Amino acid sequence: MWAYPARIVCSLGAAALLTTLSALPVSAGGLPPPTCFPGVGPCTQTATFTEDGPFPVFNSCSVDFGFGLVTEVGHNVIHINVNGAQDFWVTGTDTGVFTFNPVIITFDSNGNITSITPDSSRPAASGYGTAWFGVEVNNLNFTSTNIAAVHLMTTTGVSYNVQMTGTVTLSANGVVHTQTEAHC
Repeated sequence: MWAYPARIVCSLGAAALLTTLSALPVSAGGLPPPTCFPGVGPCTQTATFTEDGPFPVFNSCSVDFGFGLVTEVGHNVIHINVNGAQDFWVTGTDTGVFTFNPVIITFDSNGNITSITPDSSRPAASGYGTAWFGVEVNNLNFTSTNIAAVHLMTTTGVSYNVQMTGTVTLSANGVVHTQTEAHC
């Protein structure tokens, strides 16, 4: 476990989330830019959209395991709430068709991604599922939880289920705890 000043990590986490949300490309079905975020609160925003991703994941549930980029097309909703103290909560749900496209990701000696290239040696997969996430940030604590359940079929006809959960928390004393589980 690592110890960091909670205010610094929470501030960096909030900045990273807002930068990510505001930098997302706006397409016909993509997530619209946020209008509610710390600094403008108190406020509430709910947005619906039809496309999400791509985002990298590691597939450990198939004989063709490895990294891939996932996209999702379906019904998606995100809720953002900020109170007067500028604490905030974000939740989102994606339900629809998920597509997994295999990639090779290379890293430098510091763990930074240096390249992402398609991996044609492994089959792509797609199927129906639901993913949910929640984030809560205040001046002392941070917590993020995610849950996903997807049934996939590869282009070679292999069918499998993926169920994942993950949690990241930062306590007021600066201790970070992470836990991720995948069940196939």
